[in-house]
Amino acid sequence: MSAAQTMALNWQQPWDGRDAAQALSLFCLTVEEQQARWHTIQLLSEYLASGTARKREVIAKELKACRQLYEAVWAELDNTFHAAAAEKTRQSIEQTQNS
Repeated sequence: MSAAQTMALNWQQPWDGRDAAQALSLFCLTVEEQQARWHTIQLLSEYLASGTARKREVIAKELKACRQLYEAVWAELDNTFHAAAAEKTRQSIEQTQNS
């Protein structure tokens, strides 16, 4: 099941009509961005483990910034949308890309 499908199953609309459709669209787009960030985090982590000592500092700095943004966006999604939907969607992204 994709992250978007998981999110749709757990979506609880705090809005009505058009506002709900816009909110769901915004949530879906943000989840797509988070999927890309998670993939980047995984790649940077792998490269950090195998990279040269000279590049490790730069990679570590980029990895830290990416993780901070990733966490901040999930916190914002938890606060703005239904927290359970955001958490299940996050778990789906992380489990899918770790497999």
